[in-house]
Amino acid sequence: MHKDLLDDKFGRFRELSLELAKLGHKVEGACLSYQKKTEGYAADFADEGFDVQVNWHSFNSGRFKFFGFFRYAILSLFLAKKFKPDVIYACSDSTYAILGVWLSKLVKSRCVVDLYDVFERFSSARIPCIISLFHWSMRYAAGVTSFCKLLVEKTKYEYKVKKPIMVLENGVSPNIFCPRNYDICREHLKLPKKAKIIGLAGALYQKEGIEVLFRGFNQLTNKYSNIHLAVAGPKDQFIAIPNDPKIHYFEVLSQKDVAILINALNVAVICNSNRKFADYIFPQKAYEIIACRVPLVAAKIGAMKDLLSRYPECLFESENVNSFVAAVSKQLDNPVIVDIDVPSWSDSAKCLQSFLKKVV
Repeated sequence: MHKDLLDDKFGRFRELSLELAKLGHKVEGACLSYQKKTEGYAADFADEGFDVQVNWHSFNSGRFKFFGFFRYAILSLFLAKKFKPDVIYACSDSTYAILGVWLSKLVKSRCVVDLYDVFERFSSARIPCIISLFHWSMRYAAGVTSFCKLLVEKTKYEYKVKKPIMVLENGVSPNIFCPRNYDICREHLKLPKKAKIIGLAGALYQKEGIEVLFRGFNQLTNKYSNIHLAVAGPKDQFIAIPNDPKIHYFEVLSQKDVAILINALNVAVICNSNRKFADYIFPQKAYEIIACRVPLVAAKIGAMKDLLSRYPECLFESENVNSFVAAVSKQLDNPVIVDIDVPSWSDSAKCLQSFLKKVV
């Protein structure tokens, strides 16, 4: 997502850690950076007047990633022996699941593995024996959390996990992702106030099926003379942003500016493609858009089919331009707001707290 947990104060692991600290738990974290950053101790303080903090310990992998990870594992062991945790919460990738279970055995703790994605699709899965060791760690972990129901089913039947498993949804920060003044948001981003604007804030990658957005926009310009497209996020070498005065590209925005962009849209778009493991992906941006009370359209894949089952008009067939254009047109002509409950990070942390108590 081109965001850093410590530098950008961003992400599932940072938010859950802080919310657990707010609930009275003592939380420490060990991070490994694949880029050169300042190593050592960093305190992350909760916002809104909470006098709590999470202590993070940051390490660099260096040029030789294998030896850097080995160093990180040894230093994490020293930290765990000193901290004496009730639970080690292993997040981010298959290698950290393996490390978390190994540490829990050595310090006589419990390890819970968090699956916020399908780790087999990550580059680390190509390392020999990693996937076998990952499956071992899943079976020997004291519990597993997963961010969607479909991934829970995969965990039960493919990984053969018999220990407690819980769906732990991503939350949103309600002070950031909330309805905002439409005109002020457009003025902030220098977008035309009278135009119909569709767009998204997310990864602009070919594998995400993003091309349907640009091709569909070309068709929509024939129907709506005042339509504009606004996009933000990292892009790969396969995607070229058209040089068009009606297309606005903001590159990578801060989290607060992402919320402003969403609130500036008439219709927010969520793209996805029919690639391997796509069914297990739950776009975080879906909850962010819904929390902002902005009309949306989303590719009809995986978790989005369930989430928007009561709103079929908001779904389009993945990578199908005609289906995309039809869905966007309906939302522009007769906007529908998705009215479902969106969990906050505080809600998610309370669920995690209850689960961890059961595991301990």
